[in-house]
Amino acid sequence: MADNFLTEAWLIIDAAGPSNLIGLIRDGQWQDKYVEDGDFLAMLHPATEKLLAKAGLELVDLAGAVYAGGPGSTLGLRLAAMFIRSLMEMPQLNHWKCLQYQNLELALSSIAKPNSREAVAPWRRDRFHHVGLASGNNTRYEHGFLSPADAEERQLPGFELGRRPPAFSNAIDWHPFPLEDVPSILAANPKLLQPVEAPLPYSAEEPDFARWTPRRHTKS
Repeated sequence: MADNFLTEAWLIIDAAGPSNLIGLIRDGQWQDKYVEDGDFLAMLHPATEKLLAKAGLELVDLAGAVYAGGPGSTLGLRLAAMFIRSLMEMPQLNHWKCLQYQNLELALSSIAKPNSREAVAPWRRDRFHHVGLASGNNTRYEHGFLSPADAEERQLPGFELGRRPPAFSNAIDWHPFPLEDVPSILAANPKLLQPVEAPLPYSAEEPDFARWTPRRHTKS
């Protein structure tokens, strides 16, 4: 039974957009991946099968799935969650775990500047998704929203999430989501991961889950 994120192989799916990602990760690195900008549903099954075949693995050989919960494309996030849930219902995969990360938290963790404690992502025309590190805390995130004017005034960095590029006339410095660096960011910041019974797309009113830590589980 695989129980260590840093050593076992995991299927990772990030459909938050603007690009779709399906990959295999191990030891904080890519084993292989597919990144496409087209129809996520069309690539889902073929890409997963090709990844496993190239790696010489089967689903049963994996520790489980890592799911990107958003914010981002509502349809993509839901389809990815449904696919992972269907896999976890297979009897031969009853050992699988599901670990989930929040895209904007991960994006904020990718910023090199030590004083970067807040970031935004597109949501509605009159507001952005907002994430910030809690005051005096480098591990707990607080979520909410900001108006474009407030984000511009505070000169917050922004990350492109979702299917459409941000359509706002403001001075936000938009960055691409660091898709290529997801495994290394998660390995360096394991508290970004949440253990969940089943994947759940992010919503602004999402409850706070207990954070997962990469230590070996013990049987009671």
